[in-house]
Amino acid sequence: WVWSDRSAIWGEGPECEWEYVICEGNEVFQLNISNMNVMGAVPSEIGALSSLRNLSMTNNGMGGFLPESMSRLSNMEHFDIGFNRFISNVPEWFGNWTNLSWLSLNHNDFSGELPTSLFGLTGLRNMNLEYNELSGSFPVEISSLTNLEYLMVEQNGLEGPLSLFGELTSLRVLNLFSNDFEGNLSGIVDLVNLESFKVSGNGVTGSIPSEFGRMTNMMFFVAADTSFEGSIPPALFDGMRKLIEFELYSTEISGEIPTEIGYLESLVECTFVNIDLSGTIPTEVGLLTSLVALEMQNTGCTGTLPTELGRMVSLAWLTLSNNDLQGTIPIELEQLNNLEKVIIKGNPKLTGTTAPDLCNLQTYELEISSFVDCPCCTNRENQN
Repeated sequence: WVWSDRSAIWGEGPECEWEYVICEGNEVFQLNISNMNVMGAVPSEIGALSSLRNLSMTNNGMGGFLPESMSRLSNMEHFDIGFNRFISNVPEWFGNWTNLSWLSLNHNDFSGELPTSLFGLTGLRNMNLEYNELSGSFPVEISSLTNLEYLMVEQNGLEGPLSLFGELTSLRVLNLFSNDFEGNLSGIVDLVNLESFKVSGNGVTGSIPSEFGRMTNMMFFVAADTSFEGSIPPALFDGMRKLIEFELYSTEISGEIPTEIGYLESLVECTFVNIDLSGTIPTEVGLLTSLVALEMQNTGCTGTLPTELGRMVSLAWLTLSNNDLQGTIPIELEQLNNLEKVIIKGNPKLTGTTAPDLCNLQTYELEISSFVDCPCCTNRENQN
């Protein structure tokens, strides 16, 4: 290994006296060299640390192949090498680490198919494979990892049916963003402990089951560039009252926004973009006092802007472009002192004059359809 100042990092005495090494007796059981600007490959001599249980090497400039000698580290429990430049297939010999509970290989250059030996590690609680070049069918043996709580495979080329994960009822985080998984959500309705579900950029079809409302701990629900259809079930918002982020865009979802959205008192970010909604913006949005960003673009929403928008005291970003809104801009928006960005262009049926005090808010961007008199608006051209 190569580092800029070895003595400053490690010291000059025995390894058990080095700052980033922890020993039991004379045996090294923890080595943490994360964020140390360590370069080069992992030396094969690491295989001699037979008592090593915790190895963290994140966010360095390390790379190359993981040495075969590491297969002898059979006591490993926590292995984290994220944000480096390691290459090759995920090693088969990970299956030797039968005590492993935490595996993070994210943000590297691992490629190829996942070895089935990985899924014999029944004590795994965390598997983070995000941002690699993995491909092929996700092994069906994943169903054996019943203790798994965190599964993150974002930005790979993995494929398979969503139902593969349907028996992993301990899951709290399931991030499948930007892969080639397919099927519908009915196969995972029993994952009632989910707190975060991100499925954007996959071949997911069908409707959002009302049974998802049983996921009462859900905080992050993100679905974009999918083939979802049908309407948003009211039970979704009725059950997911801990939601912090809800994003639904570029799907085949249609219908009205359920009035139950008013139950989401913890919601911070809400996005509806490029979906075929109908009906009006429900007045219940005024109950979302924690909401910081509301984005509704290209949805087809109709009707007037509810005056209840003025109750969203945390709102900083309001984007309602390219809908079918009509009437006037509510004067109640003047009450939103945290507003930084307001974009309501592309609604030619809006009329009237912008409330004078709206121009006095701390907005750095204010764009409203040109049919509305707005002397302080920016980028007025071509807003219809």
